Amino acid sequence: MESIIGCVRGLVLFTLVHTGDELADLLKRAQQIEDGFESVGQWEAYVRTKDPIFRRMIFHMLAESAKHKRMIGDLLRMVSVSDQSDIAPLSPARFDFSGKEQLEVMDELYQTEVLMRDTYTLIRESLPNIELQTILLPGQEEPFMKMLNELVSDESSHASMMSAHRGKVERIR
Repeated sequence: MESIIGCVRGLVLFTLVHTGDELADLLKRAQQIEDGFESVGQWEAYVRTKDPIFRRMIFHMLAESAKHKRMIGDLLRMVSVSDQSDIAPLSPARFDFSGKEQLEVMDELYQTEVLMRDTYTLIRESLPNIELQTILLPGQEEPFMKMLNELVSDESSHASMMSAHRGKVERIR
């Protein structure tokens, strides 16, 4: 298993974004995942939970998720694109937490936080430092990377927050 992960990580190092259009497509897809997976799951959990502490934690993540969607829009405006094409939409995820224990809900939310963290991390890793000025608008390299790093940091924080409250739930049937 470890060798497979090492091979996959090795491949990521060779996957580079070469054009602003490629970068814009990745960011648009991240925005769809943020909206159609992460936010949907968080709202479903928020509505279903009866625990005020868990609800407060989810509310915090919902607010940051809304901020992340705005940030992705800002990042997209920094990218030099030649084609303003749309990408095919992803089908939004369906979350149904009825009948699930709070720990199970936290585990599902944890998985979406990890997905977002990994998405932003892989976008960052795919950007060749030397070529940034060719795929971003002039003078946008530093603010772009700062924002992208903030997204990775926020999602890492969310995953850690959820991970601290996860546990194994065993059902007796």
